[in-house]
Amino acid sequence: MGRTTARGSSTAACGSRTKRPAAGCPVRSTAAVLPRYSRPGAGACPNDAASLADGGSNVPGPSSPSRRCLILAYWRPCSAAGRSRRAPTRGDVVVGTSSSERKRYQRYLQVVDQACRFDTFSLDELKDRCGDERPAFVTRLVHQLEQDGLLARSGPPGKPSFRWSGGRAEFSPARWVEAKFFGGSLSRSPASDRPRERLLARGPADLRLAELLAILIRSGRPGESALQAGEKIAAHFAGQLHKLPQAGRGELRAISPAVQTTAYCQIMAGIELGRRVAEALAGQAGRPQRRISSPEDAIAECRERFSVLASQATQEEFHVLCLNTKHEVIGCHRISIGGLDSGAAHPREVFRPAIKEAAAAVILVHNHPSGDPTPSRQDLAVTDRLEQTGSLLGIDVLDHIVVARNGQLSIRQYRLQGGHSVE
Repeated sequence: MGRTTARGSSTAACGSRTKRPAAGCPVRSTAAVLPRYSRPGAGACPNDAASLADGGSNVPGPSSPSRRCLILAYWRPCSAAGRSRRAPTRGDVVVGTSSSERKRYQRYLQVVDQACRFDTFSLDELKDRCGDERPAFVTRLVHQLEQDGLLARSGPPGKPSFRWSGGRAEFSPARWVEAKFFGGSLSRSPASDRPRERLLARGPADLRLAELLAILIRSGRPGESALQAGEKIAAHFAGQLHKLPQAGRGELRAISPAVQTTAYCQIMAGIELGRRVAEALAGQAGRPQRRISSPEDAIAECRERFSVLASQATQEEFHVLCLNTKHEVIGCHRISIGGLDSGAAHPREVFRPAIKEAAAAVILVHNHPSGDPTPSRQDLAVTDRLEQTGSLLGIDVLDHIVVARNGQLSIRQYRLQGGHSVE
């Protein structure tokens, strides 16, 4: 292996020697670069040290055999012309210069690489394949893989076997080891592997769910990066993503300790923003402006505009649609969240946006999270009160629509048909 002398000369793993700094220009830093999926000493690399010294212009590509070597050290001159240190390229992991750190990284990667050779394995089988590695160390890494949801346990408790879960196709041994090795920091990973950089380079549609969550979580905790936290949450809600908006702060924190108060608020804010954008897109999807001339038209408008509210909301919400003199929708406003009472649906709050937009008429809308759109006695009383207020203001209340999972209902039509309220 190579070495760095006290006087600043550097020797690569293959034996080549870089230039010695000029007199009076001490070595500023040393670092080691460990190519991803490589094993130290597995191949010669006669020019990599020189490539590092000249800024990396001669570094071979990721597929080149000469990448399969360990650059032990390189020096950086003090002059202004040489102050920029080569940043790691794709596939590189910057590792500390101490030999203990290099050995520890190599041990991690070797065990995980061996585990990837099996579809199903027992601890004894993996320990045999890892040769002289300490059995307790192998056991600990297997348990970490299991805790991250990458391995599933089966068989008797005394002698379990492990199989890879559905995430194995996307699993990168080196990336997983990096996250563990660097104590949950993504800042030292290659830029092409960081979620934010990937979003800027490729757009949000190209990111996996775990990467989108990692951007919202922003920072991890010791031993767990934001990306690992995103992987855990994505695995927990796999196939049932619609339940994520209802997850509480304690539930997400139990999945990953990286989800503290700030991260939870950012996740929920991102979900709500996406919901509102989807709602707006659904309402403005190039369809012609509908003229509301009957209860059926009002129901059809609310069915399209409030489909997410009807199917997913867990609390009552009160909305008002503002209409022009042609009874076309010119605005939609949420008035309140919570039970429909005199405080939540106060005429002052209901008609404020209608007056501001000079609306000629309004349609009242609220949802029933129970799924049953049948109006209650309170729904009918609130409708009567708002109709009276509207007549005084010169703003017609055309209808009051109740939306729910099991359908939509027009209170005006309901009363004409002689319907009775429910308690």
